[in-house]
This record gives sequence, C-alpha cells and structure tokens, in this order.
Amino acid sequence: MATLAGVFAHAAEEQLWDGSRFEDTAGPHHPQSCHYMGMAYYLGLGVEQNVEKALHWYTLGAEAGDIVCCTELAKIHKIGVLVPKDASKALAYMLQAAKGGNQSAIVMLAWCYLTGDGVKREPSIGIRLLQKAAQQKNSEAFYWLGYCYSRGYGVEKDDKQALNMYSFGAFAGNPACMGMMGECYATGRGTAQNPAVGQAWLRRAAAGGCYSAQRTVEFIELARATTPVPDEQMPQLGADECWAQYLHRAYITDGYGPASKVWLARAVELEHPIAICVEASEKMNWDAPVEQNEHYKSALERAAHAGEYLAASLLSNYYTCGFGGVIDVNKSFEWLQRLVPTESADIAMGMSDAAYFGLLTGKPDVVQVTEWLRKAAAKKHKIAVEVLPFYEYLLKSHLATKKN
Repeated sequence: MATLAGVFAHAAEEQLWDGSRFEDTAGPHHPQSCHYMGMAYYLGLGVEQNVEKALHWYTLGAEAGDIVCCTELAKIHKIGVLVPKDASKALAYMLQAAKGGNQSAIVMLAWCYLTGDGVKREPSIGIRLLQKAAQQKNSEAFYWLGYCYSRGYGVEKDDKQALNMYSFGAFAGNPACMGMMGECYATGRGTAQNPAVGQAWLRRAAAGGCYSAQRTVEFIELARATTPVPDEQMPQLGADECWAQYLHRAYITDGYGPASKVWLARAVELEHPIAICVEASEKMNWDAPVEQNEHYKSALERAAHAGEYLAASLLSNYYTCGFGGVIDVNKSFEWLQRLVPTESADIAMGMSDAAYFGLLTGKPDVVQVTEWLRKAAAKKHKIAVEVLPFYEYLLKSHLATKKN
C-alpha cells in the first residue's frame, strides 16, 4: 500500500487532491508528478477512476526512475487482479525499485527467491536480500529472517539467531515479531524457558493486533488452569484433555520439547483442530515435498470447516507462501475473508491491502481501504494509526470527485 506522505507538501491542509493539478507537469522530467497522476487515476482523486490510465502514468514514472512507481507496478503485476499476472514484469520493476533502495521492493524480491515466484528458487539470495533490508531496520525483514533461521531455510537452523531476529523486529514495534519472541521465551526456543517474559511479549503482540498471539494468550490461560497427569494416562484421555496437557507442558513446565511433543502428537491423532494447526505450522515449509504440504493443507481445511479460525489463517498463509508449489493470491484472500469475524487488527490490515489492490470489488476501492484502516487503527495497529490520516484525506478527495 502506498502512503505518499510527501504529497502534503503539494497541497494546503484544507485542499482536496486534484489529479489534474499534476497533469501539466507530469512527464520524464517530473517523475514524482507521474506518481501523483498514477495514484489520482488509480483511486479516482480529482479525476474519474481509470486503472488503465493509472498504469500509464505509473509506467512513465518508472521509466523516469521513480522507485515508488516501480514498486506499485511490481505489486500490481505480481498480484494479477487488475491486470493479468506477469511475473517477468513484476520482477523487472522489483529489481529497479530494489536497486533504488526501496525496502518494500527488496523484501518482495527476497520473497520471490525464497518461494521461487517468477524466478528460480534460491533461498540464499533471498536471505541476502532480507539481510540488506534488515540493515535498514525493516521489521518485516527481521520477521522473515527469524522464520528462516527457525526452519533452517537458506541458512543453518539456529534458534538463537531466530530469536535475535525476532527481537530486533519486536523492539522496532512489529507485533508479529513480538509474538514470535514471546513464543520463543514461553517455550524455550533459542533461550532458557521463561514463561513470564514470554507471556509479557505475547500480550504486547496481542495488544498490537497479532491474531496468532491473541490465540496463544488464550492457550496459556488454559495451560495455567490444567492439572498435569502422568503420561501413562494418555490413552484414557480425549482430544481436548490431550491438548490441554500439551499446553501445560509446552508453556508452563517443559517447553517445546519431547515431553510436550508426545502429547501434541496424540492430540493430532485424535483430530484436535488447534493441535492440527500447531503441527501444520511446524511441518509445512518450502523445503518439504509438495505432497507433505498438501497433506497438512487437507488437515487444515478440515479444521477450518469445523470453525477453527487459526486454521483459516494458516491456509491463507499456505497460498501466500506457495507451499503447494504455486502462490495463489485469490485463494489466500478467500481464507483471509473467513477471519473477519475475529475483529483482529492484522486481519483488518490484510483486508485494507486487499481493497487497495482490487480483491474486494475488482478495482481499487479507497472507501473500503479507509474503512478497514479505521478498524485496524481502533485496535491500535501501529501502521494503521500512522497512515489513516493520509487515507482519510484521500477519501475526502475521492468522495468530492464522485459528487462532482
């Protein structure tokens, strides 16, 4: 999503955005004006909304070296909703923007090499690109570096280094990194188990809108309320009891080790929906055979259809990450929509992005973008709070255009 905070230098506080103001200056010598014209047509700001004309102006801006235009075009061609998906065009624009230092483009390019989307899958290149973005304090890069270290993907598996990456992202304010940092401390991954520290970070992540952290906080409450029983009693217990015994061991006494994993395996065997989610999140990855990932996808689908929102979240990630061999934005969005009843801030942000790239109505919808940002901001989502005033401004201009 483009923020374009610099546009305020071009408009008085009470003025509305009028795309026609930039048309006379837009051209090869004024790439930023091309950018403004592109966004004006993209969202219908002072001009009638026209995606084809938006792409025209974005392309002129990209040819003139505007890296934000390059980034927007890369996303549009990569997602493939407003135009047919074109991996080669997306890659070319990503490379141009990344060379210009755009952090979002660098992370997108890393993602391509990690997943093999439009390029040969080369995790080591993806890792180097993430490290480059991390040097610029990009919290999303910290998250994915932590993920890769925790899985041994493109790097040697190193739980301590994973925790370090999550820590950098957490202190930069990234709720997902806070959640993973909390998980590491709570279950003793990469550090000595410290439930108090782990739970504190998980609560911060939950307050910041991280849905998985919100669920983990619920799990910890159940773990605290559970009285442990000897392993010998396992065959007599049902799925819910085995799940509770796993939680108590993982978050209270033993961490995520053999003592807890045996109870998780039993809960999965008994088809406990959340246990299935935990196992799938551990086992699905880019190095695993597609058949293995497909097996866990089927299990998640059963859990999701049984009403487990965490399963829907993992299925959305499944298609975003391309664990089945192909990245499918539309299927990812289908599962994301199922999460709307959770009223989670990060889900609201996902819906806002979906509206921006045309997944909700088939075209960019600044009304929906702003409405979802309001919901995320109301839940104190950091990015939503920062960009909402700008989109309120754009919405005011869009509605004035529609009125006229």
